[in-house]
Amino acid sequence: MSFGLFGQTWNFSNEPSIEATTTMYLVDTTAANLGDITGSGQTWDFSALGGYEDNTRILSVIDPTGNVSFPNASHMLMIPGFVNTAYTYEEGTNDKLAHGYQFELPDLGEVTFVFSDLQKMLQFPTTLGTTFTDNMSGTLTIFEEDNEAEGQTWVTADGTGTLILANGVQHTNVLRIYTLDTLYADITLSILPVPTSVTIVRETFDYVKDGTSNFSLFTHASLKILNPIIGEIKITVVLSSENPTVFANIDNNTIAAVQVYPNPSNGVFTVSNNDAIEANVSVVDVTGRSVFVAAPSNENIQVDLSQELPGIYFVHVVRTGITTVEKVIIK
Repeated sequence: MSFGLFGQTWNFSNEPSIEATTTMYLVDTTAANLGDITGSGQTWDFSALGGYEDNTRILSVIDPTGNVSFPNASHMLMIPGFVNTAYTYEEGTNDKLAHGYQFELPDLGEVTFVFSDLQKMLQFPTTLGTTFTDNMSGTLTIFEEDNEAEGQTWVTADGTGTLILANGVQHTNVLRIYTLDTLYADITLSILPVPTSVTIVRETFDYVKDGTSNFSLFTHASLKILNPIIGEIKITVVLSSENPTVFANIDNNTIAAVQVYPNPSNGVFTVSNNDAIEANVSVVDVTGRSVFVAAPSNENIQVDLSQELPGIYFVHVVRTGITTVEKVIIK
């Protein structure tokens, strides 16, 4: 019996072509990823997840020709607010190979990883039980400075079954593809007085179905940046092909509601809390030394670092379990 007859195989022919687009709805970023539901005949129920008032993300595949970072890639998947991935297809091995990826963090700028040893993203056909690991290495660019990095990816098609989305929409014979990337680099940056390290972890659950869409029907993805100085930064995006009619409990602008001003400053600045959600605020310098810790508050927080040396500092704000980091310059 061929799984392909029942939409549980993902082939090269299922992949989106250049200029293909799809509109996905942003849903509750605090949702559980249901990663423990694996195997055949499973049910993944995301029907109760709320949305963010018709907030959408338009996913697209473009021709990256002219992109200086990925001159040999043939395709680039663009996911606004998350990660852009450049890749090619290798006919001889039926593999999908990543040339690298880019993402941007507030106040920390663009981060790019260009593979010298290309990353195997998928192999065709992919069916339940397809599993592989692959090593990768290349150049990690942060603050426009290059450092060597290496890591490993693990990909597995870990489940088949029924996907339930908003408004009771059900998709049967769905295949779930799980990807876990870990990238590590020892880095030296001109803005830092000492070398440091960075670990980048990407985790993605894609729910796909042959004949329904060339993109995923539902994606739960996260990106974590771990560094001894700035701590942990995490970006989570949950995208659905169905628009929820209920709203998520956490406002879509929770992170955006935090602002630091003036910046640059003379050392005295305000961490605003525009929607009055309780926040824990702390500040560290570029060596990771704590220079300020505030009591939890749902009001604006005044920070006085006027006695500290001029330079770059990192403001950590924790709200509703979500940590954001803002870079502050003291003149």
